[in-house]
Amino acid sequence: ATWTPANGNECDGCLQHLYYPEENMSVTVTVYDAEGCRAVDSIQLWVEPNIYAPNVFSPTSVTGNEHFTLFSRYPVPIFNLAIYDRWGEKVFQHSNFTTNVPEDGWDGMFRNREALPGVYVFVATVELIPGKTAVLKGDILLYR
Repeated sequence: ATWTPANGNECDGCLQHLYYPEENMSVTVTVYDAEGCRAVDSIQLWVEPNIYAPNVFSPTSVTGNEHFTLFSRYPVPIFNLAIYDRWGEKVFQHSNFTTNVPEDGWDGMFRNREALPGVYVFVATVELIPGKTAVLKGDILLYR
């Protein structure tokens, strides 16, 4: 079997091959049977950040859901997190912190007052692996 792209771990005739992609990629394998007939197959590998963004939070909650932030299995650097209201006004911004620390996220305040309940948009720049960033976007519901 011939694997494309090669990743340095291939061996002649191996029918299994491991990839650890850092970005989306296509992998193709070519095999020949005993009579020399060729078969080719491809698969698309999609890499998605393993980062969770809750879609609802309540600053008045007493159950640990008082802040909006991003979560992940292991701490991931967040270069920037910005929250916007439905008119596009920035209501929160914080830079250079990590996932999994709720107190570093948005507490539902804007200009020292409680922000109105409703749907907001977040944009976050995170570092998936050293030197590789991704921009995550989504909406959140602030519930009081």
